[in-house]
Amino acid sequence: MRLRPTTFLILAALVCFSCTGDARLEIPGAGNEQQADDSLKIHVFGADSDRDLFDGARLAAVGKPVLGKSVEVVDAGPPDAFKLAALADRPDVIGAVTIGGRDAIVQASAALNRYRMVVIELTDDLYDAGQLEPPVFQFSIPHSWQAYRLARYFGPGDRAYRRVGLIRQADASGEIASRTLEEAASMRGLRFSESVAGSADPTEVGRALAELHAAAPEAVVLDGDAELITEVARQLTEGDRAYAGKSRIGDGWRPQIAGFASLISSQVSLPPGTVASADYALALPPADSVAPVKQFIDRFSEEFDREPAGHESLGFDAVMAMAEAAERAGGIDRAKIFEAISAFDRIRFARIPVSFGRTDWVAPERDYLGLWAVPGPERAGGERWLQLMRTFTSDLERTNIPEDDWPSFFDGTTPGGEAPFFHLAKRGITSDRTDDLH
Repeated sequence: MRLRPTTFLILAALVCFSCTGDARLEIPGAGNEQQADDSLKIHVFGADSDRDLFDGARLAAVGKPVLGKSVEVVDAGPPDAFKLAALADRPDVIGAVTIGGRDAIVQASAALNRYRMVVIELTDDLYDAGQLEPPVFQFSIPHSWQAYRLARYFGPGDRAYRRVGLIRQADASGEIASRTLEEAASMRGLRFSESVAGSADPTEVGRALAELHAAAPEAVVLDGDAELITEVARQLTEGDRAYAGKSRIGDGWRPQIAGFASLISSQVSLPPGTVASADYALALPPADSVAPVKQFIDRFSEEFDREPAGHESLGFDAVMAMAEAAERAGGIDRAKIFEAISAFDRIRFARIPVSFGRTDWVAPERDYLGLWAVPGPERAGGERWLQLMRTFTSDLERTNIPEDDWPSFFDGTTPGGEAPFFHLAKRGITSDRTDDLH
């Protein structure tokens, strides 16, 4: 087998990386030599459990020509530093999308930065880990932003709880959730406690919950994989532990269940009153009055014969952003693609507008966040989650949803005027802080 010179150097770099254990993988000599190809490629790295996000990415490539060529979404397998860095030697590759790819990105960062190979991360939080550097862009919402929204809801002015707890896995995501939630709780005058579950084994979860019970938090935030969340939720809802509204919290230990955006995408069955942080335009039917969201839901449902769970639109937006940047760059020049995506200002695909900047590599806007809630049985429609509209405000009065989307949520509104009051919304849960369940 004959190796191209740059490929040989990549292999040499990998051997050096393996021997030294250096956390950064460099690829000397990789370039952007041109070669004929029938399609331009975007490599998506993810595990088998990430198929929903991959489906969203594939949908974006359907009928989306760039520079006169078709776009192919390549299933690149689990995140791998060497494979990611090696893409710098592929002139037919626009960029890469990673799902849970933080370690691979960090290890390949020297090569990515040197050749300005754009990577979009969909689920890991490099921002709060202090590891988000160009040319990497983050489409997931930072834990710290979500923790702030949760703590504001739990604290004075709304739920008026005194204590908040966290049950999490012993991994990097759990550590970030712990640090950011503790900081946000402290800012709101809340006591914080946590318990780490080593596995989803019922005995282990029971031990972790007993440890947390000693601190008696009124709300318990869950962070972990679907197996852990399922078992914790099961034990928190059995017998007399089930949350039945704020007024019942003092009746034994009945904590309200809460979580980050991953709680919604886990698709775990959760009891009424559960809340989780996300943007207002999460691609679920309760947001389908927003035109781009409805278009995505309709296209996705037609293509895959099922409704999206909400998070698939992240994969769609990432591929659309890559393709748009290549079109604006006018070719597969890595530096020009990086400059093009860095200049995005409120570009919209399937969800909320995407904006970046010279020092801002996170796609969502902090102001667009709030909480979604599992509605009570009295609400018709069968939705699993609804926007809790008072949390999409800065003052518990007027909405901070962007004015272009006011007509989607409020009748008789036009952009440019004063923001409407949240309780006038025709979508979501419009109750105020006296709502016992939410």
